[in-house]
Amino acid sequence: YATNDITTNNQTNPPTVSDRCSRGESEDVSGPTLQKLITEIKRFQVVIKVYKIVPDEKTEIKSTLKDWSDRLNLNLILTTGGTGFAERDVTPEATRMVIEKEANAMMVAIAVASLKFSPNAMLSRAVCGIRGSTLIINLPGSVKASSECLRVVLPSLPHALSLLKGEVKRISKDHMELPQDVSYSQPSAPPPHLNPHPQVPPPHLNTHPQVPPPHLNTPSTGTPTPLKHPTTGTPTHLNTHPQVPPPHFNPHNTGTPHDTGTPHNTGAPHDTGTPHDTGTPPTLTPHNTGTPHNTGTPHDTGTPTPLKHPTTGTPIYKVARRHRTSPYPLASMDEAFSSILRNAVPLPIISKHYSDAMDHVLAEDIRAKSPIPPFPASIMDGYAVIASDTPCDLNVVGSSVCDRDNCNHSSGVTVEKGQAFRITTGAPLPVGANAVVPVEDTLLLKETDNGREELEVRILKLVRAGESVRPIGCDIKTGEVVIKSSTKIGPSECGILASVGATTVKVHQKPTVAVFSTGSELASPETESLGPGEIRDSNRILLITTLQSNNFKTLDFGIVPDKPGELKAALLSACEKADVVVTTGGVSMGEKDFLKEILVNIGAKIEFGRVFMKPGKPSTFATLQSGDRKKCIFALPGNPVSAVVTCNLFVLPALRKLSGFLEPRPTILSAKLSSEVRLDARPEYQRVQLRWEPQEPIPWAQSTGRQVSSRLLSMLTANALLMLPPRSDTCTSIKRGEIVDAMVIDRF
Repeated sequence: YATNDITTNNQTNPPTVSDRCSRGESEDVSGPTLQKLITEIKRFQVVIKVYKIVPDEKTEIKSTLKDWSDRLNLNLILTTGGTGFAERDVTPEATRMVIEKEANAMMVAIAVASLKFSPNAMLSRAVCGIRGSTLIINLPGSVKASSECLRVVLPSLPHALSLLKGEVKRISKDHMELPQDVSYSQPSAPPPHLNPHPQVPPPHLNTHPQVPPPHLNTPSTGTPTPLKHPTTGTPTHLNTHPQVPPPHFNPHNTGTPHDTGTPHNTGAPHDTGTPHDTGTPPTLTPHNTGTPHNTGTPHDTGTPTPLKHPTTGTPIYKVARRHRTSPYPLASMDEAFSSILRNAVPLPIISKHYSDAMDHVLAEDIRAKSPIPPFPASIMDGYAVIASDTPCDLNVVGSSVCDRDNCNHSSGVTVEKGQAFRITTGAPLPVGANAVVPVEDTLLLKETDNGREELEVRILKLVRAGESVRPIGCDIKTGEVVIKSSTKIGPSECGILASVGATTVKVHQKPTVAVFSTGSELASPETESLGPGEIRDSNRILLITTLQSNNFKTLDFGIVPDKPGELKAALLSACEKADVVVTTGGVSMGEKDFLKEILVNIGAKIEFGRVFMKPGKPSTFATLQSGDRKKCIFALPGNPVSAVVTCNLFVLPALRKLSGFLEPRPTILSAKLSSEVRLDARPEYQRVQLRWEPQEPIPWAQSTGRQVSSRLLSMLTANALLMLPPRSDTCTSIKRGEIVDAMVIDRF
């Protein structure tokens, strides 16, 4: 069935997974109960879209989930049943085969809350995750258990679905409305899964640091005891309650007198333009990462909000409490690349004069308005004749050459038997002639006294009708498609456009790219004398010239220091003026690496925050809806080699897709290793120079030297990136002479 939010359409479906129900041996009660329960929630109006009973077969469950996510584009899918320990309980396995990202915090929240109702809840293996823009939640099969688990996540569902759909206005509105407009199944008192200790104020309002958060307070001793994972039994030192921020990130757990216990929602990721963004940044956690840090209140976005200074209003940022491990899951290269191409939508179609259309992609078929050539034309310099006359002596009756003293164009001239007409390459044949004899196959017999005109020539060879003549339309016929849509326009295409008179053509708009480097330690390359700790900024010119060499327009936004206010202003300005924003630095785990947090703060959706690759692991890709356009933001690592490698791997394909290229992927060749290569634990992209030996069809790949991400010298002479697989137990190195893939990054 489908849920419809008050302002948006959220389509939701719960298949019941059961062999007995699918065979008609028992009645499905849980599914209809869930439908009734979810339709009663305020702010979350539901319309039934589709309902299905699926047998306990992994392939059929997987097929149903994929179909509902990809074809029906549903926003929420609820499954009930098949999550236990029985042999046929395979719903979690089928779900994991479908989802692209796990919603770990949601799973933990359900597990923790369920354990308060029954110890048997630890036997549930339910999975929550995301496929595209669809949220999939596994629920138990019993009516009681599935209802209890659904109630745990209901308060956050509308906001979660708004986040998945990128509804910036709705998300902002949620921050204002949710605290006053959340309905639980027990409105008279907080549900037990939200407040297990009624005598203790809710943790997000707790102003007394001497009182341990409830989830760490043991009844007998009060000693903090780590909660164990419901399935693995391992201690979870991080907070597993999605309603309670972990103590080391809880800005309210400070005991400062100005903390009044008022809920703070002003630092949520989509709360843009608030005054506190001009100071030191909050320790923000991205939404939808599934990490234990994603633990806000039910109406929160999962991002801990900083404590504000009572006078200045600036956030109090505590270095010691920053993340020690990244909250972003490692995306595979395939996942990262697919995410980029999925979000890079070709830009609008515009009209261009053909002379200005170079490097644009056509958005229409180009057809010839008339034939080429439009008349029978000579292929040679020679004489237009009647083929049946040859070989013979012929009188010259005219010429196609026009000058001051002679202008006998073929128009109005008729060649008769015994006559020839002097003609140049490309000129139209006169009436009566049907062949051309090259001048090399003739002799001059007579001329005028001044030698300016030929009077008689001898044809030395036999020619056939049509010889050395281009018939009408032999090159291009009227109405013929001369250039197909989606073709990139180069010099040849411009020539064809001119030849058929297509002076104005429809093309895809090319993206404009804004580039800036981040880092307070960066100095301009023109700086004569560097200060302590300063380095010259090489990344910006490296990226700008890489983009320009691929014929993309760039905007240089300079160097932006590690100051949240300036970073935010630069990002917003760049997004306003460009289609794509590329930054370097500030995306790793340093205490001044604010860029990801600022992206979340301005309302951007981080599609991935780390990639399983070398170099370039911290690479980040985000999207920001700006009017009717989706802006692509690439936050690349600060090391210069990492920046240019990830620019080639991620940015350039995205720009090609935005430009309308049918195949935006880079060119990949096979190459032979010139020396043995030891493999890394991650897929690696080594810089090499490809060279061809005489008579060898496959090039050799010569390393450019030490392959560390800070050594820009490794990019010198490099025209390709070796695409090396990760190390395995059976393969730790690749020998000299073996063939590997290499991605072309420069001309040979």
